Amino acid sequence: MSRYDKIIQRFSRRLNQIEEDLREKRFAESDHEREGQQAKSATGFAPRLSEYEYYQAQELKQELVDRYRDQSLNKVIPGEKISNQYGTFYHISEQVKEDSFKSEKESVEKTILSFFSLLPGIREYREDQLKKAGYKNLQDLISHPRWGKEAELVLQVVFDEDKLGLQHLLSSRLPKSHPLVFSLSSFHPWEDFLFLDIETLGLFGGNLVILIGIATLEDGNKMRLDQFLALEVEEEIGLLKAFSEYLFKSKSLVSFNGKAFDVPFLEGRFRYYGIIPDLHKPHFDLLHFSRRVWKNQLPDFCLDTIERNILKEKRSTHLPSSLVPEFYSDYLKTKNYGLLKPIVEHNRQDVLTLVRIFSELHRSTTALE
Repeated sequence: MSRYDKIIQRFSRRLNQIEEDLREKRFAESDHEREGQQAKSATGFAPRLSEYEYYQAQELKQELVDRYRDQSLNKVIPGEKISNQYGTFYHISEQVKEDSFKSEKESVEKTILSFFSLLPGIREYREDQLKKAGYKNLQDLISHPRWGKEAELVLQVVFDEDKLGLQHLLSSRLPKSHPLVFSLSSFHPWEDFLFLDIETLGLFGGNLVILIGIATLEDGNKMRLDQFLALEVEEEIGLLKAFSEYLFKSKSLVSFNGKAFDVPFLEGRFRYYGIIPDLHKPHFDLLHFSRRVWKNQLPDFCLDTIERNILKEKRSTHLPSSLVPEFYSDYLKTKNYGLLKPIVEHNRQDVLTLVRIFSELHRSTTALE
């Protein structure tokens, strides 16, 4: 390849990346516009609440304080205190029944093998030319003098079932909300997934993680929901260590905006304590895919908006995320366990909603096309 061809190829790749970035930007426009209109609240860097929402939350707080005054922790929030080499934390666990999705691995694999655009330098026009010349899939391209080596590399990733490598490959060539990127989840059995949501005392590094909620498949279609709660700020290290052990067992993460918030936040807290977690694994962030599927149906893409409008569910008690630090701070002052109850329930519902959105996206595969 001449120096001129290399320059043209680099320029072409850059143009392709710009096209992909613009496409992704269109999907995010409504969110960016909404976020631009939001202000910081007094209790953290979260969207401002309406006066009515804040008044409701204060009423809830007083009701909880009165109802659970002098009651024991286990009576208010059933669970158990756990100790490990790093300290103690409170563990809440339950089984829930959730519908699983049917894996379409063979279909997804066939689609990937026919997707010539995974090779650098091949776009729609070049793909059409190759297919007219008799190359039907990447396996056929092995014999091609120009694209053969690139095709071999992709095939190796696919057939070796290098799930992380395959996700990186597709994410580098396609928008992060592309249906084929989401379809890679079909390469995993349900047992591989760890559904994750965290509660913190602020949105930026340096603040504490006070609660981690996860869901994993335990037996058939039974999901196990585990929550790790810090009853004191010094218990953060104990719950992080316990969570890291679950991470080592899982093979893939599922979150909602977790690539931008949950995982980077956790990485910062792990580094602070010198804990080495296993976060380097396939990660399906459902925020991106939800935007693509429901972009014309929702006013925004908050988790509770999807919950109400798509899943048709309504929470009996709703604590806005922005008030979690306030409720936790008041708990530390009063030691009234009732103030922890809506935080735990908020996190629990977020995790369950995450599982249900994941299943709903699988049922809506055609909408992703």
